[in-house]
Amino acid sequence: MLGSRLKELRIKQRISQQKLADLIGVNRTTIGKYELKNVRPSYEVLERICRILNTTPEYLSGSASSYPLHKENPPELINFIREADYTLYGSPISQKDKRHLSKIIEILYYDNDNREKGE
Repeated sequence: MLGSRLKELRIKQRISQQKLADLIGVNRTTIGKYELKNVRPSYEVLERICRILNTTPEYLSGSASSYPLHKENPPELINFIREADYTLYGSPISQKDKRHLSKIIEILYYDNDNREKGE
């Protein structure tokens, strides 16, 4: 159950295996094993996965039928940063700068809990 729900949420949120692996600190092949071979992550890794996918361990393991969100996901802000035409100090933002800004927001959002724990 964990594997299929993990894959379902990851795809629904448009997060690649590599991106999820980078965000939780494991190899991409490990994500594939979680999804396909029913390998279970450690509880610490499971917590990271849940924070990123905005779900609960109970939902991923199959003991809950819905996945309540822990907090709002930043895709709307990231999409705005990547796609909207706006200026900074009166100058247009380049596509390169937009990619950098969206990456910074993703890192801050997904790493916030780790920084609070002193990791």
